[in-house]
Amino acid sequence: MCRGHSIENRLRIQRMPGQLFAQGQLPDEMPEFALPAEAVSVKQPLLACKLVETGGEAKRMCAQSAVSIDGEKMPDPNAQIIPGGGMTMQVGKRRFARLKVKD
Repeated sequence: MCRGHSIENRLRIQRMPGQLFAQGQLPDEMPEFALPAEAVSVKQPLLACKLVETGGEAKRMCAQSAVSIDGEKMPDPNAQIIPGGGMTMQVGKRRFARLKVKD
């Protein structure tokens, strides 16, 4: 017997994260970071948002096509981007951050 959840709800909750990532959907809640409204390299928001630990990891993840912004792959960590309102940055399948412009 399950405590707190019915068996159906428990199974649905266990499947939810897998379905979310398998279907390529974005999570409802993700950390938000404010960046200046000027051109920056892809590597800078990755480090500022703590999606990667080092610049080397940022380069490696870009080379592996694991970095995307609004669904577009970013193979060059030195490519210049201009953060816009509500941009979504993703590293791998499970690390997300929403970028917004600093007021």
